[in-house]
Amino acid sequence: MEVTKVHIIYANSKDYGTCGEARIVIDNILVISRVSIVKGKKGIFVGMPNMGHILTEGAKKKFIDIVYTTDKAFKESIEEKVLSAYYAKLNEQTNK
Repeated sequence: MEVTKVHIIYANSKDYGTCGEARIVIDNILVISRVSIVKGKKGIFVGMPNMGHILTEGAKKKFIDIVYTTDKAFKESIEEKVLSAYYAKLNEQTNK
């Protein structure tokens, strides 16, 4: 499987929290929307579409992904391509 297209819906340079959203296409046949780009305590990462947070015991927030990969290399490929497109979009916005 391969990420064949990445479309950045929006991008901003926030220091923390959701700083972008993307739509990705896998093998030109599957579209995944609401892929988030998030800056957290451990750095920037790509989050798959999720059901938001659900309160569990102890009022801890838990995010449940609707779509996720089971292959580490494919997950890394998605993250690399989404973040590359995100930084390109930020650069484009800066140079306008």
